[in-house]
Amino acid sequence: MKLRRSLPAAIGMVGGFANIIWTGLIVFMMIIYLDFTGGRSDLGAISSIIFAILSAFVLRSSANYDRDKNNSKKTLICTVFFILNSIIFGFLTARNLYELILFSLILFGPGTFLLIPASYLQLKGLKE
Repeated sequence: MKLRRSLPAAIGMVGGFANIIWTGLIVFMMIIYLDFTGGRSDLGAISSIIFAILSAFVLRSSANYDRDKNNSKKTLICTVFFILNSIIFGFLTARNLYELILFSLILFGPGTFLLIPASYLQLKGLKE
């Protein structure tokens, strides 16, 4: 019997997968940029590893959401850590306000914009 995915689970899975792709493409380029401009590229590497691990957790918790509604809490926690990781990484590596905003938004990524409504819909489904 094939399990149909609900909308919150599908959005969360797409957001987690988009963040994995985003980590591979954009964050790697940001590490190279920091390396060439004399920034702290080691923080970029650490942040991208955290980002990839969180993406895997979100992908797994969203995939299992239809079987166990309590996975919505894991998705929400990972989404909060995505946002904190973006802001902290931007703050630690930026030399001015422009770079702080740029790095934070780059690390925030398109997948996190999908995870915010996915977390909301999953928590809403938990209360019903």
